[in-house]
Order: sequence, then C-alpha cells, then structure tokens
Amino acid sequence: MNKLTIPDGLAKDIAARLGCKTDATVDFLTIALQNALLFDQKNLDYGNKNISGFGSFGVIVRANDKFERLKNLFNNRRSVATNESIEDSFRDISNYCIIATMLEHGCWPDYTKPTPPPPKRVRKPKPPKPIPPPLPVAPMEVNNPF
Repeated sequence: MNKLTIPDGLAKDIAARLGCKTDATVDFLTIALQNALLFDQKNLDYGNKNISGFGSFGVIVRANDKFERLKNLFNNRRSVATNESIEDSFRDISNYCIIATMLEHGCWPDYTKPTPPPPKRVRKPKPPKPIPPPLPVAPMEVNNPF
C-alpha cells in the first residue's frame, strides 16, 4: 500500500461538499490530501521546532533549496533524480507554502508571530527658504559716441 494512499472517493466527496464543479479540482484535492499525509509523516519525524525556530524566513530558505534542486535537475536535463524524486520536491514546496501560510495566520504550534516594529517616524522636510527679491540695480548711462 502506498504511504500516500487516499481512500477511494474521498477527494470526490470533498469536492462535492465544497460545491466544486471540475474534475481537475478532484485531482487537485487528491494531491492536496496526499500532501497532507506526507506533511503528517514528516511532522512526526521533525516536530514543530524546526519551523517555529526560524519562522517564515526559514520556510522560504527551505523552499528555495527545493527550487534550486529542481532548477539544477532541469538545467542538466535530468528527468530522474538520484536521491529524491522530482515529484517529492514539488510536494515539499507545496507543503512549505502551506506551512508559511500557517505561520502567517499564527496557527503553527510553538510559534508566536513576531510583532512588527512600529513604523519609523518620517520627518516632514522643512519648507524651502523663500527666494529673496533681486537686488536693485542702478540704471546705467550709456554714452553713445556716434
């Protein structure tokens, strides 16, 4: 039995209950549910502190590692990876995005979203000094020798 096996009809039942209309949505939900099982398995192994220790920035770094791995595989025209399948990388990226959303919503265990610092006070620029009026110029006499 595949460790990411979803009970037959579950995704279709969920799609129907949500009022979804397309077959693509059922396939999407099947993959999303498989990703939830994968998340559960990995969360049992890793715990929560690996994420809560670094928050959203840590998740961005982990997702970037997966993107860089995929870019390397595709740039070298390797359709099969040696240690981890390409699909596994896509699944991990998908789960990292959901984890980041959980962090942003404040619902990741053992994590308190940091309070952003207050906005910096922006000083209003001083108005420019008025330009003084031109100095008076005495009229000049022109001696016309002609």
